[in-house]
Amino acid sequence: MVGNQTRNRLAAIDVGGSLTSWDPNANGRVDTLAISDDIVYVGGSFTTMGGQTRNHLAAINVGGDTDVVESGC
Repeated sequence: MVGNQTRNRLAAIDVGGSLTSWDPNANGRVDTLAISDDIVYVGGSFTTMGGQTRNHLAAINVGGDTDVVESGC
């Protein structure tokens, strides 16, 4: 939870301190984050991200769409 809003393992707070609508909804632990341009790369023990199958690796647009990125982990 962030404030009174549910966020599963990932959340974004804007510069004004408010929770944004960005909600990738990981179903498992997130261990690593990397950001490049407008993409957040996430690694961990999850198997879904944004309601899509993503085994241990996902790339998420800052706008919230889950890109197609998978790992053979």
